[in-house]
Amino acid sequence: MSNTTAASARATHSLSIAHYALCIVVAALAAFAANAAPKIVYVVPGGAGDGMGADWANAMASIKDAYASAAAFAEGGFDSGEVWIKTGRYTIDTAIAPASYVAVRGGFLGTETDASQARRDNLTIISGDKKDDDLWMPCGTNTSPLTYVWTGADKMTFTPPNPNGSDAFWSLGRGASGYDYDYGFQATSTSAPVTNCVFTGITFTSFEHRAIHLEGGPHIGIVVSNCNFYACSVYTDGALLVHGIGTVFADNVVWGGGGCIRIEATAAGEQTNRIERCTFRDLAKTHALNCVDKGQTNDWYIADCLFYRNYSQSNGNAPVVRFGGNKKAFRHFLTRCAFRENRLTGTCASLFQHDGGDASGYNLFDACDFANNVSTNATSGNASACIAAVDMSKTYFFRDCSFRDNVLFHAGSGSGASVFVTSGSSAYATFLNCSATGNRAAVVDGAAPTHSGTIGMGAIHTRLAIINSVLDGNVFSGAATNAEVFSAGSYNQELNIVNSILNGVDADYVPLRTPYNTGSLRLSPYLYRSFIRNFDSDAVGTYSYARCEDITDDGAPELRDGLRHIPAGPAQLLGIRPASRFSRGGVDIWLLEREDIRPGVVIRDPVFHKASKKYWRFVALGKYGDGTLTDDEAAAFGVTTNSPLIPDALGHARQKGAVAYGPFKVDGGTIFSVK
Repeated sequence: MSNTTAASARATHSLSIAHYALCIVVAALAAFAANAAPKIVYVVPGGAGDGMGADWANAMASIKDAYASAAAFAEGGFDSGEVWIKTGRYTIDTAIAPASYVAVRGGFLGTETDASQARRDNLTIISGDKKDDDLWMPCGTNTSPLTYVWTGADKMTFTPPNPNGSDAFWSLGRGASGYDYDYGFQATSTSAPVTNCVFTGITFTSFEHRAIHLEGGPHIGIVVSNCNFYACSVYTDGALLVHGIGTVFADNVVWGGGGCIRIEATAAGEQTNRIERCTFRDLAKTHALNCVDKGQTNDWYIADCLFYRNYSQSNGNAPVVRFGGNKKAFRHFLTRCAFRENRLTGTCASLFQHDGGDASGYNLFDACDFANNVSTNATSGNASACIAAVDMSKTYFFRDCSFRDNVLFHAGSGSGASVFVTSGSSAYATFLNCSATGNRAAVVDGAAPTHSGTIGMGAIHTRLAIINSVLDGNVFSGAATNAEVFSAGSYNQELNIVNSILNGVDADYVPLRTPYNTGSLRLSPYLYRSFIRNFDSDAVGTYSYARCEDITDDGAPELRDGLRHIPAGPAQLLGIRPASRFSRGGVDIWLLEREDIRPGVVIRDPVFHKASKKYWRFVALGKYGDGTLTDDEAAAFGVTTNSPLIPDALGHARQKGAVAYGPFKVDGGTIFSVK
């Protein structure tokens, strides 16, 4: 063979190898592309075709079998598996073990080719009811005729509980079959962690305990969306439990039964859990939402949720929304949430409760609405129809919130407030651009609570700030001491009221009641440019930290009507009218950007504490000695009078002589300078 022929052969051989390798690569890419999309296993009532689940025409009958097939695909190293379920009613008699990278989707008619074509009103029911005969029990008892949860020949029509709200609550009862099946999807305490597990478009109902129970973990990235949890738990265990991080619970409806949603953040590190656009209604004797911090630096975002006509009873630790746990640096953000017509009884202290943990985090309520909630409370401690700070060292920041027509009937011996009261020591609260109107705090016959009012400081080391807010037309009576804003603590408290209105309807209306009335010199009040009807300067005292200036109670229209209401979703933004004396001189406001500082306000006043030159005064922080700082000390925190001003809700800088509307566009603390 010549050299030329040999070279040609080698070249041909090399090209053959290259072509073969290219074919392998192309084939691999084709296989990868084919498997990049999730494997879909189809389910229809009774099954169809060969029952292998490859398409709608050959769908499986069993959700459990379909889930196992999809899970096997996901566990084989491919991207994910999905179970598509046609509208209809399915019973799970044995719990399904959740798997990573598997999605369960409902809402299909059985012809769809894309997940986006599913519709929520195509009910896909997964039930634990053995004979489809669970029933409602008004006030916990059977009635005649029986009211079944699901009606119709196909048991696809839901009967809402307590339709006109005339009863305190309706609970879920078992039918003739006795106990329902325990769980729908269950991971036990010894189960391996599950990642990216999805449930969407499913209606869960009638499980003895929970529809979804993910214990152990931590389970990561669990997503539950567009689901219904109707009459979901016979007990008060709840509808869902997730021990995990990065949980998303969005666009769901939890309606009736012991339908608590419990999410526990169980891992260390910065984590975010989201509950968004959900409705919690007509739940009986349990939390609607129970969030537990067991990791570190957990953030909870609860936005655009409605809590309606839920009932909590007699266990002292079951408010409508609870944050618990024992870890630090928790931050709870509640935005545009509405709490309406909820009922509390027994020893349940308030709608919202935060207990456990330390003082490193805070609760921020932004544009939330509390309306027509009623509490008949027998706790021996302090109670509220809305918020009670029951544990020590917690911070509450209310911005653009509305509290209206809430009622507390207090049967205990502590302090009662229709809107907010502290119970544990070292609690800090700020009301910024808020309104409280038509609320009532009353006393049950035979009870002897110490204080009754709208907002109360019920323990020592409490800081309270009311800024640009209105308290108007609220009623309180029956206690040993009755006042719109009261202090029941014995010492070390701060009360700050700036640019606000306290206006009662009764001739004997008492706006403020502080320890000064009993001779204590421990309250440090700062009252500035506000309308306070029936104001008594003797109630302020002469303590060296106290200041009272430009307070009127003569009913001047420009002060009485100084704040206007601007409808904004479920809450009301509050702004300052140009005609108001509040606009005279203006208020400069800066942002305090320190992660180790709780949200609150700080006031800089050149007249205040003049001898020591501690012009800067912490209002709702209460962490640094007497709460005052010099200019140099404030500068050490990064704030001076030359710092950039932050904008208001309309984007305008809040500066001297200007009218400022709405909330601050910040998430952290703020600083006021009163000039």
